[in-house]
Parts: sequence; structure tokens; C-alpha cells
Amino acid sequence: MKSFISSLLCLKGKIFNDESVFTWAEFYYYSSLIFESSDEQQVSHVACSSAIELLVLATDILDDLTDEDNQGEILSKLTYPQAVSLSSILLMESFHIIGKYKSPHSLQAVVRQLRAAAYGQADDLSFKISHNHIPTEQEYFKHIDRKSSSLTRLVFHLNAPVEEIPLWNEIATYIGYSGQIGNDARDVFDDTKNDLRDKKATLPLIKAIEASQAKDGGWLLNQLISSDLGINHDELMTIREYIKRTGAIKYCEILAEIYLNKSIQLLKRYQETSVYKEGCSNLIAFLGDDDN
Repeated sequence: MKSFISSLLCLKGKIFNDESVFTWAEFYYYSSLIFESSDEQQVSHVACSSAIELLVLATDILDDLTDEDNQGEILSKLTYPQAVSLSSILLMESFHIIGKYKSPHSLQAVVRQLRAAAYGQADDLSFKISHNHIPTEQEYFKHIDRKSSSLTRLVFHLNAPVEEIPLWNEIATYIGYSGQIGNDARDVFDDTKNDLRDKKATLPLIKAIEASQAKDGGWLLNQLISSDLGINHDELMTIREYIKRTGAIKYCEILAEIYLNKSIQLLKRYQETSVYKEGCSNLIAFLGDDDN
């Protein structure tokens, strides 16, 4: 079991993959140093970093199960029963570690945010494009605030003082927006993802449909509704190229960068009066600010 979990943690975006730019363990670790960086706290920081990595791996497994991403890196290695069992084990292990090193209040904060993310994931099943309803950009952000930003808020809630929670919620929300928008833009071209086949209302698809309705009377929506993209690969490639030509992908890339920069600017402002300036610098650098 341990060796198999280790192999999953070598996948794209995971802690043991040398090419990973962002990992949840590192995100938690650098975030924790903003609030306490003493040698005595190092064991707790490292342990909880591992807990967060395992927790997010569990949610990734559940996300892939929900989306039926059978060709993805995770489900291509697991049967459905194995995936369900493993996600349960990972969740329980992460709770156990957090409970060992953090207060009951902190563990409750984790559960609150995971609960929000779980309801967001359930909503994701019906958050789709149809002739009857095309979700707006505003609806998209409300959706990902619950589904995705709950996890980034969770990281800060484990360490932030109660009186600072509103600030860290804002920073975490921007980081969550940036990550989800970027993922949605990349997943348009990922053959292991079912976003287009399932007509999921991701921001690049919403913006591309808006452009199509303004330009050619809604060609994209008609093609999406009338085509089985799970079978017709040529049609899938045509739609991908069309989405790219509308500028929707570029729009999402720019917007993801804007939200990331918003979070970094808030961190820099916080750093001005923080006791742990080096910790702030490390997190800012980790998030991608080369000028820090």
C-alpha cells in the first residue's frame, strides 16, 4: 500500500515528481512559515504538509471517479473499488496526522472547508452546458469558489489567527481561482479529461460560446449539443481548435495570472508588518513572483 501511494505521489503535480511546479505539500509548508517558523514547529510543519498532500490526493481520486476520467493517470492504475477504498484511507490518514499536530479547532476548520468542497463537487455533476441554460461567468466563479477555493482556504485556516481569517480567505480565494481557471484552460486539450465530452461549464467553454453566439449564431453550442465527442475524435479536435481561435484560452490564461497577482500583492502588503518576513518571501516566490 505504501509503495503504491508513493507511486501516485510521483504523478504530475505531486510532491515526488521533480517536474512539479506547484504541490500542495509545499504550498502548506511555505504558508505555515508565515505564522510560525521556530525549530520546534518544524516537525508539525512537515507532518501537516504530508497530510495536506495526502488529503488532496484523496480528493483528486474522488474527482476523477466523479468525472469518470478512466484514462487519467490515477484511474488507469486503479479499479473503481480500489480507488474508493484508497481515497478513504488517505482521508483518514490525513485527519489522523492533522489531529495529532493541530488543535481540535483546526481539525474542525479542515472539515468545514472539505464539506464545502464536497458539495461543490456534487454540484459539478450538473454544472453543464445545455440548450436550456448556459452558465454565466459569474455563476462559474460562484461554483469554483465552493469547489476549488475551499481547499486553498483550508491550508491557511490550519494556522491563521482567527482575527486574520478574512484576509487569508481573500488571498486563498484568489489562489484557488487562478489554479482552477488555469486547469480548465489546459484540460480543454487533454485527452485524458472529459470536460468537453461531458459539456462541463468551464470558463474557456463559457467564453468561447459567448464569442460564437456573437460571431456565427452559436455554431459552437450546436456542435457541442449535437456531437458525441467521446466517439468522434475529429469533431473534438475541430471544437478544440475553434475554442482556441475565439481567444477564450488566452482570456483564461490572462485572468489566472491576474488573480495570482492579486494574491501576491495582498501577501506583500501583509509582509510589510509581519514578524515573519522571510516566510512571506518564500511563499511569494513559491507562488511565482520572480521580483520578490
